[in-house]
Order: sequence, then C-alpha cells, then structure tokens
Amino acid sequence: MVYYTNGTPTAKNDYTIKQGDKQYNQGWYVSYPDTSPINGNTSSGGLSADSYSGNEIIIRRSKYLCLIRGAYSSTNDVTGNKVNIYDGTFSNSIYGGYTSGTDCQALNNSVNIYSGSFEGTDKEISGGYSVYANAANNTVNFYGGIVTVNHKIYGGLGKAANNNTVNIEGLTITADATIYGGCGTSGNADNNTVNIKSGSIMGKIGGGRAGTGSSATGNTVNIEGGIFTDNFKLYGGEASGTDSANNTLNLK
Repeated sequence: MVYYTNGTPTAKNDYTIKQGDKQYNQGWYVSYPDTSPINGNTSSGGLSADSYSGNEIIIRRSKYLCLIRGAYSSTNDVTGNKVNIYDGTFSNSIYGGYTSGTDCQALNNSVNIYSGSFEGTDKEISGGYSVYANAANNTVNFYGGIVTVNHKIYGGLGKAANNNTVNIEGLTITADATIYGGCGTSGNADNNTVNIKSGSIMGKIGGGRAGTGSSATGNTVNIEGGIFTDNFKLYGGEASGTDSANNTLNLK
C-alpha cells in the first residue's frame, strides 16, 4: 500500500505476516482503520487461512483498535506462532496463538514486545490461549513498552495452564495490572514462571493461578530487579478453595 506523508507518496510496511518463506505486508498512515482481527493465518497476499502453526506477525508502527492473534482456530491446535511488536499503540487483546476448538490446545506460542503503548481497558496479552483445553509452553517477553490502563498478562491462558512463562525487562505499568506465568480458567495451573529483571510494575503478580476447585503447584516468581509501586501483590501460586503447594518466590 502507498500512502502520503506531507504530500509525498511513501511506501511503508506497518505490519508483516509471515508463513514460512511467504509474507504479506500492509501499511497505513497513523492507524489501522479496521476493527476486524489481524490473524497470522490469513488468506491475504496468497497466504493460507488453514495454517495453524509457525505463523508470525511483525508490527512496526501505527495504532491498532483490533484483536491481534499470531494464529486463530476454532477446530485445531495452535502451535509455534509468534507476534513480534516493535512499536505502536494497541487498545485490544494480543495473543501469540488462540484456539476456541473443543479439546484443542495452545502450545509453544509467543508474544515478544520491544516497545509500544498498551491502552485497552481490561484487555489481555497472552502467549497462547486455549478456551476449552490446555495452554502449555507459551511465553510473553517484554523488553520495553508501557501499559497505561488495566491489563491482564499471561504466559499461557487456558482451561488448564502448564509450563508457561512471562519474562519482563524494562516494562512500565502505570495502572493496576494482573500478571501470571500461567492461568487456568477452570483447571490446574502447574509449573508456570514469571521472571522480572527490570521495569516499573503496578498490580498483582503470580507464578500461576488455578481455576475454582483446581490446584496451583510448582509455580515460581523470580525477581532480580525492578520498581514495584502502590498496591503491589505477589504470589508464587494462587488457587481458590483447593491446593496451592510447592510454589516459590525468589527475591534476588
């Protein structure tokens, strides 16, 4: 797409979708003008809407009102998808991989954020999300950026959540946020991790959070640095009405 800056036509790629050696580029001036989701498995530009693994979205600039998902499926597992954000303004949820399929899992997906402003109220950033099954081995990495309103940040979010991770270096949060390595909505949350090396954090942090009647076991929070502001709460693992065992807080 060609758009204009000060009367001069300028070609810019605000975001790129990659599937293997194929890619699709798109650009806008100031903002992405659509509220329809951006999915890594798209039929645009000769790509495949049936690709549920190995997709990648690269975002470089502009303002986005829409949902962003490295891959989406209502029938399949989503595996090994990525969203990489280098700058921009975001007011909706972001997922490395998202599946709403019965018994379908979100596995090994990631969201990697280097800069950007995240403004949507009560939105989510998650490496992988499985609505009805397990989210495992998903990751969110923050190397910068600012969250200015309430957000929920999960390495993995699913009916159950195991072995997911959030890594934070340099993130600034100026409103209450919720951060879990893994969150099980109605099942267990086991062996999830949050690692914080630097940044300014406001809100609640837990290694793992289990659904009602389920267990949170073997989750870990490691804090090596950072500034923790008002209303800060810290949990190794959190469970409602059942077992929360062998969870760890490491303050280094």
